[in-house]
Amino acid sequence: MTYHEGRPPGSGVGPGRPLDAAEPLSAGESAPGAAQGVQERVSTTVGTAKEEASKVTGEARRQLRDLTGRTRDEATSQARQQKDRAVGGLRALSEELRSMSDHSSQAGMAGDLVREAAGRAEDFAGWLESHEPGELIEEVRTFARRRPGVFLALAAGAGVLAGRLTRGMAHPTSGQDASS
Repeated sequence: MTYHEGRPPGSGVGPGRPLDAAEPLSAGESAPGAAQGVQERVSTTVGTAKEEASKVTGEARRQLRDLTGRTRDEATSQARQQKDRAVGGLRALSEELRSMSDHSSQAGMAGDLVREAAGRAEDFAGWLESHEPGELIEEVRTFARRRPGVFLALAAGAGVLAGRLTRGMAHPTSGQDASS
């Protein structure tokens, strides 16, 4: 009997033994037996790989669900905060308009219009407060589908107003600087 690379017989390919393609079969092993051993090792390795891949995929899915849930919760929270700020701003505007109309020394059409604007701002604040952010988005979509022209005009007007307010906040004393 000869040993290959100093290994005793029976240390070749087979169940529970390492695979070595360069190692010849020992005297006690046959080619079909060796092939069966290799096949068993390969199927065990493939099964383990499938199991590990399944675990990794499951963990990735769980983490994605968690991230999606956290992102949705954060977005909803921020939308609620913005809605609450808008409600507060509308209520403050309503109070200012009401105060203007109450302290006006002249009665007439302008005072009536200011009171009407104050009432509408208060009504809109109440409506806004009673709806969730998702409902508000759906209401805007529905309105935009029903009356696209009006929606675009209102959006343009809101954009112009926001631009003027932003510019006014950035340079509030531009008129006073010219007279100084």
